[in-house]
Amino acid sequence: MSRKSILATILLATATLLAVFLWRGGHWLVAESDLQEADAVVVLLGGTPERELEAADVYNNGYAQKIILSRFATHGRELLNSFRIEMPSGSENTVSVLRQLGVAAEHIVIAPGTNSSTRGEARAVANYLGQHPHIGSVILVTS
Repeated sequence: MSRKSILATILLATATLLAVFLWRGGHWLVAESDLQEADAVVVLLGGTPERELEAADVYNNGYAQKIILSRFATHGRELLNSFRIEMPSGSENTVSVLRQLGVAAEHIVIAPGTNSSTRGEARAVANYLGQHPHIGSVILVTS
C-alpha cells in the first residue's frame, strides 16, 4: 500500500468518525432523569420562546413555585438608545412571556446585577441562591 493510500484511508476514517460524532455525539452529553419537584426553576436566557415555554410548563405543572432568572443586557441596546429607540431587555421579554403563559408575577424573581453572558447569569443566580439558603433544589432550563 502506498503512502498516499494510507493517508487517504486515515483521512476517510477520521472524516467518518467526525461525521458520526457530529450526528450523534450530543446524545452522549445529555443526562436526563424524571422531573422531580424543586424549590425553584432557574431559566438561563436566550432561546426565546423555547426556554420560557419549558419553564412555564414546569411551573404550571406544580414542579416549582418560583422562577429565577438574571437581568441580561441585550447586545446593541445602547446603540438603539442613542437613537432614542427603546428595546426591552432579554429579561423583560422573558418576564412578559412567562406572565402571558400563566406565571404569577410574584413568583418571578430577577437576580440582582446585569449580565451579558451565560457565565454571568450563572454567577448572578448562584449569588442569589447563596443568599437564600431555603432554596435547596432547582430545575435548570437551558438548551
